[in-house]
Amino acid sequence: KIKMKKDLLEEALAALEKNYDTYRLKKKNQLKKQIQKILFKLFTAEKNFSEFTIDDTYNYDVLNTTGESWKTHLSNGQRKLMSVAFVAGLKNVADEDAPFIIDSPLNAVDKEHQKNYARILPDLSSQLVLFVTDSELTPESYRILKEKAGCEIDINYEMHGDYHRSSISERK
Repeated sequence: KIKMKKDLLEEALAALEKNYDTYRLKKKNQLKKQIQKILFKLFTAEKNFSEFTIDDTYNYDVLNTTGESWKTHLSNGQRKLMSVAFVAGLKNVADEDAPFIIDSPLNAVDKEHQKNYARILPDLSSQLVLFVTDSELTPESYRILKEKAGCEIDINYEMHGDYHRSSISERK
């Protein structure tokens, strides 16, 4: 009787492992497709890349048109865009409507990538919070983002000797 129960448990466990592997591979492929879609919209050099890849340990890479790994050759701005695409892809595959909060998203990104970023990023989440400085935001990127912004807030930081004060105000 105990052997029969043990055999049933082993069969159930094998069925669960098979279903989990199928589910895991399906989700990994969905993630790969989501990230590639977002990433190639963000990159201005998308014609130079053929594929975004993820292995079984979730190490990722981007391949050039000849199939070579290009992750180590990406600029700082492109790596930053890949990170944003990865997080956005995770959010989309998980089907979660979580806020997307990014600090200094444009500081390492050239003007063309900034325009792509400004067009695409607001559509990746229903709540987007960007902390940007005046120096990293071009007038054109600002114009594109402003069209989709619910509100814009200035954070002012004042130093008076040992006294520091922050204040916020909504721009009109």
